[in-house]
Amino acid sequence: MIRLIKALKNKLFNSSFRSRPSQSNALVDCQFLGSTIHFAVSNSIERWRVDTLFTKEPQTVQWIQDYVKEGDIFYDIGANIGIYSLLAAIKVGKSGSIYAFEPHAFSFTKLLNNISINSLDEVVLPLSCALGNRVERLSFNYKSLDPGSSDSQLGTYMDMNENIFVPMCTEVKISETVDTLVEGHGLKPPTHIKIDVDGNELLILKGMRNTLINFKPKSVQVEINQRYKVDLFEFMQSCGYKEIIKGYTMYGQQQLSAGEDPSSIAYNALFVPL
Repeated sequence: MIRLIKALKNKLFNSSFRSRPSQSNALVDCQFLGSTIHFAVSNSIERWRVDTLFTKEPQTVQWIQDYVKEGDIFYDIGANIGIYSLLAAIKVGKSGSIYAFEPHAFSFTKLLNNISINSLDEVVLPLSCALGNRVERLSFNYKSLDPGSSDSQLGTYMDMNENIFVPMCTEVKISETVDTLVEGHGLKPPTHIKIDVDGNELLILKGMRNTLINFKPKSVQVEINQRYKVDLFEFMQSCGYKEIIKGYTMYGQQQLSAGEDPSSIAYNALFVPL
């Protein structure tokens, strides 16, 4: 893993960072495949996300590098401030599209900002709606109001580790399904899908069953955690997909090294059609 991380940082991506002040934000520049990506960061969480871009989830970066091609349609579900949306945008080019889904209002604002400062408004298309297995009205419960934060939850007060939390505030959201957006609202069917929503991955997958079966995306990366774990694999198999790669995050690798039970550690699973 250490060797992979070094390769990702020093060879494949020629990564480097440079900060300069811009009003209330610091603009951090990152090099990816010969292109410069700008990130506007306003707190330590966002800065950490940018600084660990190539090390926090090395498999995610490797997947985007290897699988995403020019002209592809990439769904980033749980886009946060746009870290992986912007990487994928470099790969798909002007002939492709990124649909970046992020219901967290404060992270969504920073997502808009990062799209704008990179002049990618015609490539990265942001959507603030939540996603699930049916169209309905649900509460979106904020675990944190900080841009770049994680683990806020749709329709539950239980985080990805199955712990109950008291939300800092709650917003009413209309939860959509991917099938409805593709079949009824004209979104282009995905070539690749990334889902990282800290617990509700299976519900989102169930809401795209027709899309998975009828359009057969070439790859689907899903964060696997304790919630719905067994059912999620059964569902993907029923849609004609198999897991080919299990990728632990930087934190997951630390947990493994500390001797924690691998079955209890969240990881990213890459699925491809059978």
